[in-house]
Amino acid sequence: MVSAITRALALYTGTPLEKVEGIANALIASGAWDEPDHPLTYLLLAVMAEATPKTATSVARHYYQLPGDGENTVGELVDAMVEVFLRKERRPLSLYAYWSRIEVFTNVPAVRIHTKCHEGDFETLYYRDGWENSGSHRYSIMAGSTLFEIVAYLSLSAAVV
Repeated sequence: MVSAITRALALYTGTPLEKVEGIANALIASGAWDEPDHPLTYLLLAVMAEATPKTATSVARHYYQLPGDGENTVGELVDAMVEVFLRKERRPLSLYAYWSRIEVFTNVPAVRIHTKCHEGDFETLYYRDGWENSGSHRYSIMAGSTLFEIVAYLSLSAAVV
């Protein structure tokens, strides 16, 4: 399953497969691969944050634990998004997840989830205090629909294997 996850993430993010595999191998070697509900979440956050194999575990754990406005961390929310896609559930979270955009800041630990809604746009920012004063911000963006496609690809791969 690891190779399917790394292939899917490389394919859908445009990140070189060797880099994704290096980050995945680092997460596996550290034991972090088994920590979240879905290893895809750690790998996704580390790749989008432009981690290296040397920094992958620290970056993945740190980004996963970023707090937002509510009770959940960004990692828990992304886990829930992956889960709702895996289960093919039709509920408000599946629409929210599909129409969201995940923005992972690469030069400072912060993530913004931006969602277009009928009533207007909705944004949640996940960060720790002090990130606003860290200068200009760069980020990687993934549409929720792309996350859906990755999960669908993985579901198909698992069914075929």
